[in-house]
Amino acid sequence: APGPDGISADLLWRCPRFAAPHLFALFLKSTLGAVTPLQFRGGELFQLYKGKGPQGQITNHRSILLADCVGKIAAKANRTTAIASVSTLLTDGTSWQCGGVPGLGTEFPALACRLLQEYAAITGQCVGLLFVDAKEAFYAVLRTLVAPIHESDEAVAYLFKHLGLPQEAMQELRRVLQEAPIFTTIDLPQATVTDVASTYTATHVSMKGSTDLGIALRGTMPGHPYADI
Repeated sequence: APGPDGISADLLWRCPRFAAPHLFALFLKSTLGAVTPLQFRGGELFQLYKGKGPQGQITNHRSILLADCVGKIAAKANRTTAIASVSTLLTDGTSWQCGGVPGLGTEFPALACRLLQEYAAITGQCVGLLFVDAKEAFYAVLRTLVAPIHESDEAVAYLFKHLGLPQEAMQELRRVLQEAPIFTTIDLPQATVTDVASTYTATHVSMKGSTDLGIALRGTMPGHPYADI
């Protein structure tokens, strides 16, 4: 679905000769200036029904971001470069990391769990499986842990106030935030690091039927090419 600009991927695919010169000039200026256009840093939130429960309850919906297609195209090249390095962080930490990594789907752990259950049934042993769900993971990510994003003191104070963490966890978070962001410690092109940081600076969202504009201080904008990096 197209974002606020109304330009769809299908339109660009059908009119490459017309679109390419305009997009090239925009992408070149953005790259050389190391600044992501403001319109590419936000989008329109759309409430998607989860498929169960009363549709009138907001808790039975999830929000997806309808961002400009042109902005997604600009970020796609950097995503391809970044995903290989970021995947290494996950696979080096544990050999059981599956999902979110190219070539490592969730089928393997699902089959491993089923095999464990069948083995326990045959041998007469007890087995337990613990499922932990990260609630609103895309919306809870602290961007400054990942990319070199400079927030004002007021923004940081507001974020800390609304995290709702225990005092001990807040002290640990302050310590971690003083360390270098992850993207600056791995082998990534500087252009990629700069673009990700710029993309998540001054992010904004809107909703259909409302003239209000929301400012997001955390989260990775679900639906954006950088969302799962």
